[in-house]
Amino acid sequence: TRATTRATTTRATTTSRATTRATTRATEAASSCGPVPTCRCDETHTRTYYRDGNGCWQCYCAGASESSTTRATTTTRATTRATTRATTTSTRHTTTSRTTTRTTTRATTRSTAPACEPMPVCHCDENESVKKYQDSNGCWRCRCEAMQTTTTTTRHTTTSRTTTRATTTTRHTTMTSSPCPTTTTTPSGPTEEMTERDIALLNYILNIEYLEAEFYLACVGRTPSYDDDVSGNVTGRQTCTFSSDDLRSMAEEIASDEEAHVRFLRDLLGDRAADRPNINIAGGRNGSFGMAAAAAGRAADLDDDQEDALADFSPYDSDLHFLLAAFMFEDVDVTAYLGAAPIFSDKDRLKAAAGFMATEAYHAGAIRTLLYTMRDQIAASHNSGSGSGSGSGSGSGDGSEDITVAEVVAAISKLRADLGNGKDQSITGDDDNGSGSGSGSGNGDNNSANIVPTDSHGSAYARTPREVLNFFYGEEDAEKGLFFPTGISGNYTYLP
Repeated sequence: TRATTRATTTRATTTSRATTRATTRATEAASSCGPVPTCRCDETHTRTYYRDGNGCWQCYCAGASESSTTRATTTTRATTRATTRATTTSTRHTTTSRTTTRTTTRATTRSTAPACEPMPVCHCDENESVKKYQDSNGCWRCRCEAMQTTTTTTRHTTTSRTTTRATTTTRHTTMTSSPCPTTTTTPSGPTEEMTERDIALLNYILNIEYLEAEFYLACVGRTPSYDDDVSGNVTGRQTCTFSSDDLRSMAEEIASDEEAHVRFLRDLLGDRAADRPNINIAGGRNGSFGMAAAAAGRAADLDDDQEDALADFSPYDSDLHFLLAAFMFEDVDVTAYLGAAPIFSDKDRLKAAAGFMATEAYHAGAIRTLLYTMRDQIAASHNSGSGSGSGSGSGSGDGSEDITVAEVVAAISKLRADLGNGKDQSITGDDDNGSGSGSGSGNGDNNSANIVPTDSHGSAYARTPREVLNFFYGEEDAEKGLFFPTGISGNYTYLP
């Protein structure tokens, strides 16, 4: 009502002002007229005066025969024209004033009033009524008090749940630290939420990581950061003799990765983490590496002298022997993780295992590539029991019992295949080692590269926990031996 009253008053005032302006302008026009003109009429015309449209006096010479009525009519017409012009001018000014007022009002409204959102939809309960109203800006709003209360409660509840989830994730995310770690931390659930099978799988993997970490850390002259927190004995620790700074740097990186894996798994498992088992990483005839190399010679049907030469194998003697020892582990680790993946019941643990498998695959690929480039070098000789310290390929002895890198790698691959249902391949040739699913001869006499051991579909092999332990124990279905002289630690009743 106030708005309507204001609009009416504004229009009336505007009209009055426009009329006043028009009258004033007409008066001003009249006052600006010149003096009354002098009519110069002859004897037959009568001098007549009248006001024109601007109110100025003009003269008219009418014929002597025109009547006074005609003169009056002419004067009236002139006056009417002047009045009409004044009225028209007033009307135009009034219309212009109204238009200007409307335009100004609209512009003011648009500049000050916020844009309204679409008509809101109120989601009220059945027993509630929807109340719609316009706010001070003329925008429509709806009110549903119960809905607002419920919404607020729901939001608080949702926020609480989100905070709880975030806290849980933060509480159970474990960060690993190492001089040069390749793997990254993977979020995981709390120990109390793990199934017994997942715990058994993680501890099985932890035992393998213990073995790898101990070997690589010993080789680069480092003590495990977790050494004071575990009890199992480690036999045969020795620093490797590196002639290549690049290979030493590579060994340092791998050692850091394996140590990070152990720390991650121990933190993840908490009180359920398996203790470090008794580990044998000694070289030579009485060490695990020497016995594993001799077993590989038997698996590959090498002659007695060659087998005897392999029995003296030690990973700490040279760059080449370090790579051969690493080759024993890394391929098995990749297949161990792939074999364990489908057994996990929780996707977070599966994700962690997948990350570790990728890391081990990088290690294995690098080691296989280096060995392939050294495939024709002498790895061992019956007379000396070893090749050159630098792996340069200059063996000693009469050459009849010399064993090349390709032959040693093929022998190790054959042993792993025999203990793992044929799931292995050498670095050369087309040998599937009896699995019937790959390609290659594995006898080292084919120089074609086989860097990545895969089945006929180009997929990596997957070993079961039993097949993995067969190799580390050195015998099928054994419960202990070689690298784990008393077996791995932990309870594995729940493993398939």
